[in-house]
Amino acid sequence: MSFQNQYNEYQQTIRALQEHMATISSQIAEHRIVRDTLSKVPQDRKAWRLADTAMVETNAKDAGEVLDEKLRGLEQLQVKLEEECQGVQKEFDDWKVKNNVKIVRG
Repeated sequence: MSFQNQYNEYQQTIRALQEHMATISSQIAEHRIVRDTLSKVPQDRKAWRLADTAMVETNAKDAGEVLDEKLRGLEQLQVKLEEECQGVQKEFDDWKVKNNVKIVRG
């Protein structure tokens, strides 16, 4: 594989991880808004949540618990993605140093 192809592959991998992190970050923000809203209503109030492709009737308490669980999962995924992105960035930086790659802007 040529240096240019390797360089492009690292760039694409890093960009894809950053886009995925942005998507997860947005989902976390949305989940927190819904969770904050649910915490302000009576816990026995009727609520609906999306389960796969169907709407499921529940109450605010149960919906909040499911939402909390999903939020924890998203936060864990976000941490893993950040670690992976940092790892790939370090690997890329090491590769550039090892191969004496200089970036020339034209």
